[in-house]
Amino acid sequence: MVDVDSGRRSLPAVSDTWNGVNSSEKRGMHCRFLSPFAAGSLSGHKSRQSFPFRRVPDDIELIDPQLSNNSYEAKPNSRGAWGERAYKDFQFTSGKSFKHEKTKKKRGNYAGGTLSTAVSSYKFDD
Repeated sequence: MVDVDSGRRSLPAVSDTWNGVNSSEKRGMHCRFLSPFAAGSLSGHKSRQSFPFRRVPDDIELIDPQLSNNSYEAKPNSRGAWGERAYKDFQFTSGKSFKHEKTKKKRGNYAGGTLSTAVSSYKFDD
C-alpha cells in the first residue's frame, strides 16, 4: 500500500493471528520456546547437583609430602633469609589491606637479613 499524500508505504494491518495461531492459543505457547533446561525446571525435573571447582581432584595422591605445604615456613633455608621479616609482617594480611601495607613498607628503609644464594627449588621426577 502506498499513501498518496506522503509517498510512504504503510504497514499491513495487524491481525489476530500470529503465524497462523490465534491470540487465545498464544497464551500457552510461552513454554514451547524455552530452552530444554528451563523447560525441565518448569515441568518438575530435578536439576543436576553442582560441585565446587577443584583444580586437582581429591582422588589423586601427592607425589611428595613436601608439596602439601606451600607456606614460607616450609621452604628450605628460609630461617634468617631476606624474606623472613616480610613474611612476619604480611603473614596475616590479605586483600586490600595487603596492598596498603605493602605500599607503606615501600616507603621505609630496608633492614632485612642477608641475601642468600642457596638454591631452594624442587626437582620433579619425570
